[in-house]
Amino acid sequence: MKNVELKGIITPILTPMNEDESVNLDELCTQIDRLIDGGVHGIFCFGTNGEGYILDENEKIQVLEATIDHVKGRVPVYAGSGCISTRDTIRMSKKAQELGADHPKLCCGISERAVRSLCRSCETCGHSDCSV
Repeated sequence: MKNVELKGIITPILTPMNEDESVNLDELCTQIDRLIDGGVHGIFCFGTNGEGYILDENEKIQVLEATIDHVKGRVPVYAGSGCISTRDTIRMSKKAQELGADHPKLCCGISERAVRSLCRSCETCGHSDCSV
C-alpha cells in the first residue's frame, strides 16, 4: 500500500443502494464529491457502517473501483477489507491494493483473538502496516 499519513477527517461512507438492492454508483459519486467538497481528508469504503458484510465480493470490487476512479487522487481512499474469514480478508486486502486503494483497513470488535487473527492476515498478505 501507499505510504499515506493518517490525518484529518476520514469519512466512512455509506454504500447507496437502488430499490433492487444493486449499488447506486451515481449516488456514490455524488456522495464522494459532496464529502470532498466539504473538506474531508479521506474516503473510507466499507468503514463501520455495516453494509460491507451484506455485499458480495463483486459488489465490493465494484464500489472500490468506482470510488478510486471517481476520487482521482484528490484524497486518500481507505478500503475496509476486513471480512468474516481470514482467507477472504487476505483476498480483499490484496484486491484493494491491486485496485489502487491507498490503505486497507481492518475493523473488528474488541476480542483479542479477533485482533490477533486479523494481524496474522496482514502479515500473510504482506501488509504488516495495516491498521486494525
